[in-house]
Amino acid sequence: DRFEYTYEWGKKGLVYYVSSEGKLNDYLLIDEMEEQPIFVQVVFENNRASFADTTAWLALVLRHLKENYGVEAVNLVGHSMGGIVSTKYSMEYVSVDDPVVNHLITIGSPFDGIYDETYFEVNQDPAALDLMPDSPALTELRENSFPNHIQVLSIGSTGDQVAEVESVLAIGEIVPGEQLEEVI
Repeated sequence: DRFEYTYEWGKKGLVYYVSSEGKLNDYLLIDEMEEQPIFVQVVFENNRASFADTTAWLALVLRHLKENYGVEAVNLVGHSMGGIVSTKYSMEYVSVDDPVVNHLITIGSPFDGIYDETYFEVNQDPAALDLMPDSPALTELRENSFPNHIQVLSIGSTGDQVAEVESVLAIGEIVPGEQLEEVI
């Protein structure tokens, strides 16, 4: 709402709801997709799924966006695990069937995992397993190469009790320095 109404950076034009089985429901909120820029919100019914599942669902959304609305290029913005999933998507989905990712913004995304052990006492699901420091999912992210055409902004906060600054800054192990801007 702030992006749309306070800053007037664009309009919220489309919302996708993704079921736990990966079924998409899209809701067009504007008359035409010609207005630029258009914000597209993606809501995952199972927001505690693994990085792999959530990334595959995001790929379905973006492919649908290209096939049904003619969107050829996107800028991705993801908060917390959404930033990690958007990064993984940017690295794995680069075919002609997928929209090109131009820019990526991650907000409070713990690329080195969540350090607070009490988090894992409460959360014991596939997402939590992937968010453990040195998890196979986080290790895989660091081992793959990041596309050289995507500019990245990573935002973190000293007041974030889940995504500590050190973990947010670990994006530097994934994205080359000349493509990365970090703001704490």
